Amino acid sequence: SDPTSIIDKKPVVNMGYWVRIAAILVLGISLAIFLRFYGPLTQDNLVEFKVIEKVSLPGQHITTKLPDGTIVQLNGDSKIIFPENFKDEIRNVQLQGEAFFEVKRDESRPFIISTHDIQVRVLGTSFNVKSYPEEDQSIVAVATGKVAVSDISDEEMQLNLLPGEKATHFRLENRGLLKEKYDFESELGWTEKMLVFKESQFDQITKELSRWYGVEFEITNTKIDFTQKFSGRYEDPTINGVLEGISFVYGFKYEITGNKILIK
Repeated sequence: SDPTSIIDKKPVVNMGYWVRIAAILVLGISLAIFLRFYGPLTQDNLVEFKVIEKVSLPGQHITTKLPDGTIVQLNGDSKIIFPENFKDEIRNVQLQGEAFFEVKRDESRPFIISTHDIQVRVLGTSFNVKSYPEEDQSIVAVATGKVAVSDISDEEMQLNLLPGEKATHFRLENRGLLKEKYDFESELGWTEKMLVFKESQFDQITKELSRWYGVEFEITNTKIDFTQKFSGRYEDPTINGVLEGISFVYGFKYEITGNKILIK
């Protein structure tokens, strides 16, 4: 045989094999998530395996109703995942971001919210959960009823909260859970279209505005004192209205082009 014909042959890639491998990996990950939240596979929970994902993009506030009648308001840049039908023993959802819950009371089926670092357990009440993965604090503030908050990696670290109380979980500072009273407008004002800053630093302000309005910031002004803190209260504000006050305090000019804001 001609040896050059062997050298010139191109390897044949079996795409079907790799597609099957990818499908197996996706199935394995989905199964792991299912087992984590819904327990061993049975005929009953196989029916409940279908999950629903509701997403609120930056600049959006959406309201959704869960299968049990619970009402959830999602703040910007947030996501909630829940089954199409809850199991008989438990109502379990996953949250990423911020949401206000009005949980339908059902003493036979606890309602449990899991985030990246905390778990919230209730029977029927209203409360706010703020737990963005990129932030080092998660906050639960109770409006009505009783709420139990625990560290997702250490369920013995738990606090029980009553109306007017909040729990803060310090993920990076290794300080556990802290219970204290809270200011309604600061924690729950967003549900009534109030944007509130209290002794907030500049990076906190721009992060909040990005979620609220769906905008991106580009900062070219190097003279801004980023350690200076700002307080302000706005009812159903426009982005221009907020930036006017902030720019006066920090001493910068700004330019809005589409969804981009240049701080100069």
